[in-house]
Amino acid sequence: MSFLHSQGTCARSLTTGLRRAERLDLGQASWWASLESGLPELGVCPAAFITQPREQPWKIALARQIRDESGASIPWSAEHLHLGAAATVRGYLHQARKDEN
Repeated sequence: MSFLHSQGTCARSLTTGLRRAERLDLGQASWWASLESGLPELGVCPAAFITQPREQPWKIALARQIRDESGASIPWSAEHLHLGAAATVRGYLHQARKDEN
């Protein structure tokens, strides 16, 4: 069993028995924590999400980091990182992974 698979199993077991809304709140709290921890590493402030253009390398890197660390949804990342539509973010993330390999 891979590390990522075991993490997913652990996360599911922690949320077993919770209502959907509670699971969503718990997930989003984790996504926000990942976002907040990633900002100082990049040297940016939250206002930069709004004031800087959508397709910024640091925004895409942060979206990848949040998704890898906490499994943030693409629509959530699109909205909160001001990256455009979810389909656009999906394309950015795909291209970033492709460029990495």
